[in-house]
Amino acid sequence: IEVLFKAADLDQSGDLNISELAIAMKSLGIHMDQIQLTLFLESIDINKDGQITLDEFLMVFDQQHSAARDMAWAAFILFIENQFGSDVNRAVHEIFTAADVNMDGILDISE
Repeated sequence: IEVLFKAADLDQSGDLNISELAIAMKSLGIHMDQIQLTLFLESIDINKDGQITLDEFLMVFDQQHSAARDMAWAAFILFIENQFGSDVNRAVHEIFTAADVNMDGILDISE
């Protein structure tokens, strides 16, 4: 996740703006429109500065920060429903396939 964050941080500021967040999500196979990106950014931007720090980004995946994670997942679920309707299997397959960079059918920690 940290590697993904750093790759998306094009200006090397240590924060992701909304455009860089879009890059990070696309690299995970998640294509969001501007409204979805804004909702997602707002749900994980703890300090409300309009930028996502690495710590804020990691919180989405951290069990100890369930409120931020729950809000981020709610935005993600909204995206899935808008993008795929009720076809959750297709959504999971497409996201998995996009994330499986080496195409071995297994997601390892680097992916």
